[in-house]
Amino acid sequence: MPVIRASEGAARVIVVERRGAVAIRDPRTPIVATARPIQVEAIQADTRTVEVAARGGQGPAGPAGRDGTSPEATYPVGQPIHGHRVVRLDKGKAYHPDTAVLEHAQACIGIALQSATTGEVAVRLAGTIEEASWSWHDGAVWCGVDGALTQAPGTAGWLLCVGRALNATTLMIDFDSPIARI
Repeated sequence: MPVIRASEGAARVIVVERRGAVAIRDPRTPIVATARPIQVEAIQADTRTVEVAARGGQGPAGPAGRDGTSPEATYPVGQPIHGHRVVRLDKGKAYHPDTAVLEHAQACIGIALQSATTGEVAVRLAGTIEEASWSWHDGAVWCGVDGALTQAPGTAGWLLCVGRALNATTLMIDFDSPIARI
């Protein structure tokens, strides 16, 4: 009787073309021997456990990271912009989004840091933003009418979660994909 032994790196599928008795030894995995190739219907996950005997030493320090500031950009205003509201871009200019126009949801880029009627407006694109007048509760913050921030999403138009309140006065900006209502 021929004996087939599987070694490290050996294939896990063994096809024996000759009829007769065959013994297959592979301590790594259960084996099913068949007279002809068959389609595998289920694969069992490897349930072996690994025991760590000792913790390794500390590796070398990595490269220095960014200075910790949140990314910002300035854009020319296309309409009067209110501070601490969602901003969208259209042809390179900043506008507040209209929740009735789906294309506006996909053009939202950040939150205005101040008001501006002419010139340029600074927009926080990601990271955190603090405002002493806010009184958020833990949870999601949404884009509301004309870009106003709210924790009660509207009942009409598209939905866009713009971040999460970290505390009463701090918002972590993290724009999700917009949700279109049909």
